[in-house]
Amino acid sequence: MRFYSKRIPLQLNIPYCFRIFTSTLCAVTLMGVFTSSAHGQKISSHDQLLAGLFAGISGNFYSGNFDVFQGGTACGVFTNGTGWEPPFGILAEIPLSQKFSLSPRLLWNNLSGAFTTAAPNTGDVLVNGSPAPTNLQDKLATTLHNASLDALLKWMPFRKNNLYLLGGATFNYNTAASFTQTESILSPNNAVFTTNGQQDRTLDSGNFTTVNKLQYALSFGVGFDIPLSQKIFLAPEILTSIGLNSVLSDVGWNIITLRFMVAVKFDLTPEYVPPPPPIETEPQPLEHPLEPSEKAPKVISPVYNVPTAAFSLYGITPSGDQVPSPSLKVEEFVTTEFQPLLNYIFFDSASAAIPARYARLKKQETDNFSDTAILSSATFELYYNTLNFVGKRMQEYPASKLTITGCNSNDGIEENNTDLSQQRAEAVRNYLRDVWNLSPDRLTVKVLNLPDIPSRFGTGYGDEENRRVELWSDDDRVISPLTLSGLQRQVSVPKVRFYMHSSADSLIAKWRLDAKRNGNVINTIGGDGPMPPMYEMSLAALGDSLIKGTGTVQFTLTVQDSSGRKSADNASVKVDALTLKQKREQHIADKQVNKYRLFLFDFDQANLTAKNKAVISIINQEIKPTSTVTVFGFADRSGEAKHNLELSDDRAKIVADFIRAHSNPANIQSEGKGIDPTMFDNDLPEGRFFSRTVFVQVETPIEPEK
Repeated sequence: MRFYSKRIPLQLNIPYCFRIFTSTLCAVTLMGVFTSSAHGQKISSHDQLLAGLFAGISGNFYSGNFDVFQGGTACGVFTNGTGWEPPFGILAEIPLSQKFSLSPRLLWNNLSGAFTTAAPNTGDVLVNGSPAPTNLQDKLATTLHNASLDALLKWMPFRKNNLYLLGGATFNYNTAASFTQTESILSPNNAVFTTNGQQDRTLDSGNFTTVNKLQYALSFGVGFDIPLSQKIFLAPEILTSIGLNSVLSDVGWNIITLRFMVAVKFDLTPEYVPPPPPIETEPQPLEHPLEPSEKAPKVISPVYNVPTAAFSLYGITPSGDQVPSPSLKVEEFVTTEFQPLLNYIFFDSASAAIPARYARLKKQETDNFSDTAILSSATFELYYNTLNFVGKRMQEYPASKLTITGCNSNDGIEENNTDLSQQRAEAVRNYLRDVWNLSPDRLTVKVLNLPDIPSRFGTGYGDEENRRVELWSDDDRVISPLTLSGLQRQVSVPKVRFYMHSSADSLIAKWRLDAKRNGNVINTIGGDGPMPPMYEMSLAALGDSLIKGTGTVQFTLTVQDSSGRKSADNASVKVDALTLKQKREQHIADKQVNKYRLFLFDFDQANLTAKNKAVISIINQEIKPTSTVTVFGFADRSGEAKHNLELSDDRAKIVADFIRAHSNPANIQSEGKGIDPTMFDNDLPEGRFFSRTVFVQVETPIEPEK
């Protein structure tokens, strides 16, 4: 057989390449789905020395452009071909880092396949003894055996996932290269060649004489290590190799391979065995005492790979600044805090049942309900007792009346569903009537679709907030703010931040960080395995333990390896505490701190309602010419962050301006804070309402008693 003698450069058939890349992309997608289900796997192949075997099936996709000859006459062109053969071999994986490994592979690679092309009718075909038109096909079957080397880099991009990517080069050494060209009659079925009376005939066969012994390719792929045990992994892989040079030196013929393989890998990483502890021996007296001029021999202690603990300590100021070597000042003040009573009860979608998060009492428990007993509770706990606060106050003010307005989201299943609004209002009325023994003629039920002032209609957050019952009274005392009085401790450094590190994180079995005051542990945190690089501890939450006069808070970081050996590092923070008792005994100037969290703005609003103006009149009564007033505005997380920051600033300014116009404090400042996710849970409608607020703090100096 002869081939067209013109040298053809690298030929890559675009449709074939597209099929290869599409197949690989689909395989990667399926592998991603598989790895996501195995994400929780605890046995990692990261940073491991591995060796193993692999085998599979390889698709060989030919791309060429050379003529087919019959008896010296060109009669067709071979361009595309395919073949499927089984490769097998051995591999190793040598770690370079936590994510990268060298992955050399030796394999027996069979690149055999076949070209096919349509052939012209040469006139030597008979149908029932007579020449006739026929469909012919020429086929060039090739045998290509290779000893191959894959020089690959393995990359594991995800720390807690055994998915990996491969990339590198493949080198093929051709050990055998032969061909057989045949011609076949495709139709009609009763046609035969005149030369042999058959439907198939061999035109030529032999060995390729112009084979490039060495071929090279660009390879890339994906795989996943599935742990079968602590030391054995099963790894399905897909690897694509794109040939960069021709199989023959005088004809363009390139091969793209797509290998589907399964490897079994064995972890050869040696187990870490901690060295034995040093043997303690009693010192022996010198047989010959040293003269004064002689030096004692230097004793070199054995060094063992024990993880050492170390940390740097910084204070975090109320403004969020980080300061080194902090000192801590704690001062007690008399404080009065005013909390709003949010007069809305929110309901689940299409439900008229009062949600379980709202506190409900039995009738016999109402006599023992004390609003003062729970005033020290967190804001949400106070809010969830709204029905009980209202019931208690309605009993205290027997002339008061209450309007209970049921609403819905007016969207989806709740659209125009005033029956649902009615049922919600009646559920609240029935609780107040039956449990708090309120006369029905004092409780009026009103029904709406959307509330009079709705949140954004047709949005998830807005719909949640519109599914509510509103409580309004003709006596302002029924839904007036809650007043909390007591001691406040102001801490100059509310938090300390630790940057923790060790000489050998991988050897740490346990770690612990202790805070001690006067020798007593007041807070501790710890865990198994390596330490987090950074940890913050709240000092403001340590409570009474800080009010113990001057002294220090000692911090100790301890790490321990699997053999129980420990290492520790220490640091301390100076504490200077000033209690209310000390101020009075020592006639030290003091101050009264009043906090007002009374402003609850409607959705996306910054205007002062009559209710908000009434609240400011209460604040103005407490402001003296020596007072310092600070106003902070907030917003919930609905909407964009930039808009929420501007909205919160507008809320703070309008309150500050109104206070300034009706009182004369020594100083007043306002600032918008935007969203503070630590204040209230914005996943709940009540959390978002409480976040639409302005916080006012009034500090007024108190002259010491003489």
